[in-house]
Amino acid sequence: MVLSLGVVRLLEGLRPALVPGRRYWVHALWVFQKLLNQAFNWWIFGTLREGIDWNVVSFLWVLLIPALLFLQATALVTSDPSAVASWRNHFFEIRRWFFSVDVVLLTHSVVTSSLYRDVPLLHPFRLLQGAGLTISVLGATSASSRLHAVLAPLAIVLQSVGLGSLFFRPEGLVV
Repeated sequence: MVLSLGVVRLLEGLRPALVPGRRYWVHALWVFQKLLNQAFNWWIFGTLREGIDWNVVSFLWVLLIPALLFLQATALVTSDPSAVASWRNHFFEIRRWFFSVDVVLLTHSVVTSSLYRDVPLLHPFRLLQGAGLTISVLGATSASSRLHAVLAPLAIVLQSVGLGSLFFRPEGLVV
């Protein structure tokens, strides 16, 4: 349900974020990236139903993911997106919060994949997580518009290629 709320927030803000004269393409890419992130996590939750010894602690731990994604959605898209005069200014005002939450989200992913998926610390998937953490730390610490112009498309590519190859493989194409 919380994932749904995040998707709704992002979709409600998509049209206002794309209005000519107010739009900032880097912000718009992050909105799309977080929509993609929501979709991948929805898929992941379906795979977590089995194979986990569920208890209150594991349930609450896993619920942190949609909560963190919702916090990012509310940072990217305000409750009144039509009132935002400049999405560029908005993005740079919220970037520290947005990327700091992403650091927590990615750290959560590292712990969860170790605890519930038995992914070893020296696994190729860790490169993807490390790249995501690097993007988030750079995004939180830098106000360079040039750097952010590289980070946003890079994040979409890494997420699409990395997580996409893990979760959306056609059965006959696995090498």
